[in-house]
Amino acid sequence: MRKVFVYVEGQTEETFVRDILAPYLSQKDLILWPVLAKTKRTSSGATFKGGITSYGRIRRDIIELLRDSSAIRVTTMIDYYALPDDFPGKNRVSGSTPAQRVAFLEDAFRTGY
Repeated sequence: MRKVFVYVEGQTEETFVRDILAPYLSQKDLILWPVLAKTKRTSSGATFKGGITSYGRIRRDIIELLRDSSAIRVTTMIDYYALPDDFPGKNRVSGSTPAQRVAFLEDAFRTGY
């Protein structure tokens, strides 16, 4: 079995990956491993999860996942409507359809601009 990390924004996305996508893809020799976004860490080490607070947090979390050699891929499931203001491309989204706007943001996310 090959493991794929799915960085998810909240509990709804985590449940969808775990209960809907994972059982189907396990038949294709893939283990989906949902990873809930970390929203806050305290100095004592406690972690709060769920919800996206900034692009910087997303970037740090994903870089951490990419360093884990146990997975063959890392992907995301993040809500389009609640992207943080500092998300790449958000302040200059272009496209006349929702699909075009999402494609623009995905490209900006991929390149970091």
